[in-house]
Amino acid sequence: MPITGHDEKERRQLAARTAATLMYNHEDWLVVNPFHIYDRMKAELLAAGDFSEPHYDDLLAADLEVLRTCKAAYFMQGWESSNGCKREMQFCRDNGIEVFFEVRS
Repeated sequence: MPITGHDEKERRQLAARTAATLMYNHEDWLVVNPFHIYDRMKAELLAAGDFSEPHYDDLLAADLEVLRTCKAAYFMQGWESSNGCKREMQFCRDNGIEVFFEVRS
């Protein structure tokens, strides 16, 4: 799901609802929400006394490291318009990670 250029609060809520739905429908799945990666990195900066935002490239690198541990990835509608999502998709293809796509009716 594209995040950059969108309302962060709305995107966080959508990601949280989607994660909850996926976990409800697939009891054996552990869902990783990219916002949690951002939150962890922001907390680490704050703990070090740094009030800046995590750098985009650092966030994407951390995201891909977490993705490396996953068996599958779920791409929400609109992923094609996000450079970060496209890099995640290529990472999945390069590393044999199964991909699922959101389908809305």
